[in-house]
This record gives sequence, C-alpha cells and structure tokens, in this order.
Amino acid sequence: MLQANFLKGHLMKRMRTAKRNTPHISGCLDRFLTLPTELIFEVFKHLHALDLYHMSLTCRTFKQALREPVSYPLWRSAFAEIPSFPPCPSDLTEPQWAYLMFGPVECEDCGRSGAQPDIALYKNFCSPCTDKHFVSKRDILEMFSSHPEPKRVYAKLKTVCQSRCRLVTLQLRSRTSERGTEKRWMREDVEQYAPMVLKELELEQDELENPVITVDRNDPRVWRIGRLEKISATNEHTMLTLRWVVGVLQELQEEHRKRTKACLKRCRRRVANMNLGYRSEDIRVAATSDWAPYFERLAVQKMTRREFRYHKDFLIAAVRGRAIKRLRASRRREIIALCEGYRATRPPREWLHFPPTKEILKAPVFDEYIKQTVDRPTRFSSSEAMRHFPEIITNWRDTKREDLIHQWMQETGQSTMSIEDAKKSFDLAKTVFLCVQCMALDQRCKLGEVFCGWNAALTHLCHLSLDRYYDADYLLDLPPDEDAVGHSDMVFSTRAEGVVNSLVEGIGLDPDTTTAAHLDGFDLRFFCDTCSISTHRKGICGKKAYTWTECVTHALQEHSSDDGEEASFCRLSPEATRFVREHERLVYRPAFKAWGCAHCTVHCDFSVSLPKAISHVKEFHGVEDVVQSRDIIRFDNRYSLTSVKHRRPFVYSLQPPCNLRCNLCPELSIFKLWDADSLENHFKKEHGIEEPLEDDYDAIQVVESTNSDTVRMLERGEVAALLDLLPGMGGPT
Repeated sequence: MLQANFLKGHLMKRMRTAKRNTPHISGCLDRFLTLPTELIFEVFKHLHALDLYHMSLTCRTFKQALREPVSYPLWRSAFAEIPSFPPCPSDLTEPQWAYLMFGPVECEDCGRSGAQPDIALYKNFCSPCTDKHFVSKRDILEMFSSHPEPKRVYAKLKTVCQSRCRLVTLQLRSRTSERGTEKRWMREDVEQYAPMVLKELELEQDELENPVITVDRNDPRVWRIGRLEKISATNEHTMLTLRWVVGVLQELQEEHRKRTKACLKRCRRRVANMNLGYRSEDIRVAATSDWAPYFERLAVQKMTRREFRYHKDFLIAAVRGRAIKRLRASRRREIIALCEGYRATRPPREWLHFPPTKEILKAPVFDEYIKQTVDRPTRFSSSEAMRHFPEIITNWRDTKREDLIHQWMQETGQSTMSIEDAKKSFDLAKTVFLCVQCMALDQRCKLGEVFCGWNAALTHLCHLSLDRYYDADYLLDLPPDEDAVGHSDMVFSTRAEGVVNSLVEGIGLDPDTTTAAHLDGFDLRFFCDTCSISTHRKGICGKKAYTWTECVTHALQEHSSDDGEEASFCRLSPEATRFVREHERLVYRPAFKAWGCAHCTVHCDFSVSLPKAISHVKEFHGVEDVVQSRDIIRFDNRYSLTSVKHRRPFVYSLQPPCNLRCNLCPELSIFKLWDADSLENHFKKEHGIEEPLEDDYDAIQVVESTNSDTVRMLERGEVAALLDLLPGMGGPT
C-alpha cells in the first residue's frame, strides 16, 4: 500500500462508490475546449480537487491555467469539500500542495517509486537518497569536529533546521527523543544556517568578554526569532496533516481487514464443504496462522472461484499441517501420561533417579511415533510402552555415565583406564562435576554448583522442575526440533578435585578410597583459612562454618585461581561441630515443597512441605515416629532450581571466641557454648553465682588442626586477652 499514493487512491475510491446527484453523461469533450475561459472556470468550480489535479495533467493549456494565481480560489474551494483535509501551507501554492498530496510517489533525485512525501519539508526522497541529502546528529558533530564546542553548535543548529516527517513514519519526532543515527535534517539547510549559528556563538563569546549591549539588525539572534516561529507554524500544520492521514489509514486498514476476513471466511467454507475429514479447529487455526499471512504477502483481497482454484493446494496443505501438529501434540501428551503412569508404579526412592520427561520423549521408539506425518489419530499400546520404559531409562543412565566417564578420563589424563575401573572412581568424593546451566544462572539463585560423586550428579541430571519442563503444557508448546532448557550438561572440574583432596587428606583419609557417602556420614564442618575474620550479621565477628560440599563451592566462587590464592580449610573440633550443626539453618527448610511420602505414590506428581508429608505418613500409614529417609524422602530433583537460594552458613564467633561450656546446666537437646562475657552473665542470671569455680565450666578447642591459620590467630593473643577475664570469674590465669 505504501508503494503508491494511498491518499489519492482512497479519495478516488470514495468518489467512485459515492451516490451521484446528477446522471452520468458520456460523450466527447472536444467542444469543451472551444468554450470561453470564463465558462471553463465555471465548470471547474464544480469539480473535485482530484479532478482539478487530473485536468492539470491533460494538456499544457489546462496546466498553465490551473497554475495561475487566478485559479487558487478554485483549489481552495475544492479542498474545502474534502472532509478534514488540511489547508495549504503558506510556503506552497494550492497547485503545489495538490501535487504533493496527490502526485506520484517518486523520488526527486533518482526517480525510484515508493518515496512517500515529506509533509514538513515538502519533498520526496527514497531511503538511499535520504542518506545522501539528510544528516544526523552524528554527522553534524563530525562536520564541526574542529570547533572547540561541537555539541554546542549542534544544540543551536538543530533548533533552526526543520525536522523531516515522512508519511510512512506517521509521526513528527520531537527534539527530546531523537536518536544519534537518525537522519533528520537536510544537509542543504545545515550548510545554509551553520554560518549564522557560528556567528551567534562568536557574539555570545564576545559578550562574555566585553559585556556591552549593541543593537544590530544582522544579529543572528534577531533572525532566530523569525526562524523559530516559522518552524513552529510548519510543525503545527504538519501535525494537522498527520491527523487527517492517520484517519485515512485507519479507514484503509479497516477495509483491508474486512476484505481479508471475507476471503478467509469464504475459503474456510469451501474447504469445509470438501469433506476432507479435517476438524473445524484445524481449518480455523490454519486460516488464522497460515492463510492470513499468505494472502497478505500476495495482496489477495478478493477470492473468486478461479483464485480459489489457484490457491487450493496451499490451503489444503496448511490445514493438513495443522492437523499433523495437533496430532503430534496429542501423541506427545499421550506418551507423557504413560510416563507418569509408569513412574507411579515405581517405588518413591527411584523417583530421584527417574529421567526428565523430555529425555524419555527423545527415545527413538517414542520420537518416531510422535513425529509421524499421518493426519489421522493413532494410539500407542500401553503394554508396549511399559515394556520399553525400563530399557529406555537404563540406556539413558548408561549413556550419561559413559559421557561423564570419557570426559573425566580426558581431563585427568587416564585414557588407559578401563571403563569398569572408571565407574568405581565415580563414587569417590574427589570426582566433582559442575552443571553448565546452573553456572549460567544468577549467583543468588543457585541451589549448588558442585556435585560430588555419581549419585549426586545423577540426581541433578534427573531434575524435574515443576515450573519448567515437568509441565506437560510447556512440553507441548515446544517446536518439534527444540528441547526444553534442562540441566543435562556436566563438566568435570580439576580445581574442585584439588580442593576435595586437600579436605580429605586434612581429615586423615585417603582421597583414592573415600567416597562422597563417607564424608556425608561424618557430617563435619570447616573454616576457610584463606578468608579473614570479619563482622557478619547481628555484629558477630567470626567465620562461616561450611559443610564439605560448601567448602568446594566457596573455593570455586570466592577464591579463583587467577589471583593465585588457593583456598585452604581447617576442621572444627567435635564439640564445635555439634554446636554448629544444632544451630545452623537446614539446606532444605521444612516449608520448601521438596518432601514426599516413602510408602505410597500420593506425591508422585507434586512434592509438599515437610509438615504436610509428616501429617500424611501419620494419618494414612499409622507411623507415629516418622524418620527421614525411611518414612519421608527429600526430593532434591523436584524443587525449583531457579527459586531456591544458597543456604546461609552459620557464623561462628571468634572475637570473642565462643568456646566455653557451662557444667552446671543439665544435658539439653541443643548443645550450648558461650563466650566469656555471655557465660559470666549466664552464671549470674541462671545460677546466681558471682564468681564461678574452675569446675563450673570447660573451655573446648574450636579447631582440630594445629597448623591452621585460625589457631595461630587465636594463640597470638585474641583469646588470651579475653581469658584475662577468667580470674575474676574464679578461673585460672
């Protein structure tokens, strides 16, 4: 539509479809040319503006007559007959205005068609010629780059140059929303007004140096007032013209929409009458998604029988494609339901290592069934699916494990090791993998970066996030060749292996025989020796106590190998470890919906919070003493990785050290340690003792390692200064 003069076409169509007040008389107009000029002008008074424009193109006589000033009232009265038509601007004559609005959309420079008029500059330029005749902000700054203040030149120059406004853009861009690469001003105007602007800047500089008021008619600031008034009047007329053009475009778009709707309706009725066996839903979706863009691309506005026969093959093929796509989605939903049914038949403990649904859909037997191109409904045998599921799951696990083994052997340089020996090494704690998808997430939203051992890696590979790809509707919306975003890519970390080796050797174990399950069973806590003592929440001055897997994550995140600072860790004593374990925050809070019953399949689809899981076990299974891992399972592969944050480690106070235990308090379920001031207040408040004896309390060792930097720091005097309070408490000096 924009390749032609749509304003002229709209007015001509309105004239053709309007009711005639006088009968149409056909005949030759030879005698009309012999009439006197006064009578010809009397006839012209009754013509439409488009008729006057066309008459000016018929012969040289009419062209000259309709361009004389005496004919301007004819044009003005003709323009007034067009509803809401903008008046002629002061810079143009009425014939020029008519030629600009109704003339051919051809470029004034190269003659290329499709150059819509610029109603602010009254010119026609195509896009290539626009780049040649117009300049942008960047171009102006380059033109005056030798000036001391090019930005100031641009700020003044843009106010005296008229901005362009093509009908295609349908907007007069304000000066406050300009873009640096947008070509908005004519190069000719910039070159014309640049000397005046430069002179104006010189005068302003002279006034700053010599503040003497002078009156000069050639002062560019006096000329600027008239120029700004002229630009303001042009912009006002441009906005008035744009409002009329927008109304015309809205009418054209509404007519186009109605014609397209009529074409689609007729095609839908004809395709439905063929009785090809397709659903009305398939025909409706094909008409909206396939037929409409196709007709718009080919500019089809009328659907005749001949036109329908020409497009019939495409229309039917589009309906068939939509039917195949709908049936593929139905088959995919069918396999997903079978997969969920099979998972419900397995014990809940196996759900931790059950592959994601998207991985099962990739199996050749299911992928071939889903992607078949038949346009009729089919069904997959339930018994056959149940027979294939165990083999598919086993093959997927073996494939993932072999991929990780080959990567591990390549990274560690043990290519001569057999696959069986490598599988045994996969259970070791030093075999650490990182998830590529987790590393791409924000640091605050990661559940964990390191996965030590094959069991942890497999659990993460089998992640079934409820908000992403466990949802069947999300899987159905995916294109056939696109996979859901998952956590199926693992990479081996040699740096993490070194951190685990140092941890295991510090405990006194052999890294080549210690498995991740052994370290999890010890449940130890560590300090980072590389990190200094600092102040944390609630004014506690100390260090964070990490689990062994959190030590690996902390070393990778906080102590990169680029700065040459390798992290080292020291182990807490058994008493300090017990104190930390009983006061730290759990990895999975009870409120997290990551728990389920281990006795039935009620939580097969959706995990619940810990209180709800305990209530279910007690109510439906009659278990009074509910034990985790026996009656309740924590599904690490169910909870959303994008919504859970890192566990906040417990901060152990070291200044003053929290290493004193009260011997007068009975044995409690929660282990309690005090610093010197807190213990003194505790004796006064709870036991009424002003000066406790040496047997009333014990001082524990915080860190086991004697080579630890933390121990050396405590021995340097920080603790000694605090223990000076003990003589006043009746303790040793």
